[in-house]
Amino acid sequence: MFFKGRSFEVLFGSLEDVLGSESAFQQWEESLRGTIDSGCDEETRSKFWDLADTCAGENPRTAIGIARTNTISVGPSEAGLFLDVSRFNHSCNPNVHHAFQESEGLQVLRASCDIAAGDELCISYLSLLELCGPTEERMMRLSDRFGFDCDCQVCGNAAKSKVRGEESNRRRERLSQLCDAFAQPAEAETVTSDEEEKDHTSATDEPPAPLLLRLRARVPYDEEDEKSQAETEELEVVDMRDGLREASALLDQELSGSPAARALVFFGAFRRALSARRVSAARSLATAAWRSATAAEGPNSWRAQRLEAYAQDPLVFWQDRAGPAVEEEEDVT
Repeated sequence: MFFKGRSFEVLFGSLEDVLGSESAFQQWEESLRGTIDSGCDEETRSKFWDLADTCAGENPRTAIGIARTNTISVGPSEAGLFLDVSRFNHSCNPNVHHAFQESEGLQVLRASCDIAAGDELCISYLSLLELCGPTEERMMRLSDRFGFDCDCQVCGNAAKSKVRGEESNRRRERLSQLCDAFAQPAEAETVTSDEEEKDHTSATDEPPAPLLLRLRARVPYDEEDEKSQAETEELEVVDMRDGLREASALLDQELSGSPAARALVFFGAFRRALSARRVSAARSLATAAWRSATAAEGPNSWRAQRLEAYAQDPLVFWQDRAGPAVEEEEDVT
């Protein structure tokens, strides 16, 4: 079951802001129930109504509440509800990664690390940066959004040992700072010209200056509506190569070397290298990101396919980036 446009806003936005009234809620509720009744067989309907509704509290469950609890974003303005995926529990160190394969219309799950026989298969309900928050913040997010107190192995260990919990929190906060720095646009990021097809070197043929990451303090969960990451204090400037090595080590320690997270880190480094006209470095980083994305999502995922294209020709990235901007401009006018 997929949701687009207005229905996407209802599922992911504030119900008060989106719907505005009880009568509007009832109209959407009846419409969704009608879709489920007419478009699903009895077994599928039964599975849908067996899903959790964290919006209900002590009230009866609703179709909208179940959909808001269990839908997964599959694009900028599209979401899907996948009955089997909704059965997976959350872990702050997930051993399974899920990704939508648009060409097949399927949500594909792949192991993100070695899994011992008998271990529970778990996904993450949080984004990478949210997973990098301290234990208390992760639990607050999960409680606010999904209505449960996390008792995964990571949070359980933190509850059992204050020292282990604090050590994990420090590592995750550092990983959060690094991942956010990789995600930030490079200062010199512009659309390339023909002369940028070769690596930039100075007139004296001196080695190019190192690419730098500017690490900033992480915005606490309860302040996210008030400030952005760019407004926080700059803590440190590090060489991007050192940042990559450190992020990789922290991913091994905290997220079992998550290939999906590695792909995001390498992609951020690729963008920064390309912006600095380091085409050879960008090609190597795109290759690393492509391999990680393939391990996480398989070779047919849109992310793996785009990264493969960037590995072959990094300048394709600028073409991809320019395309959506034109489409958005046309939509507005």
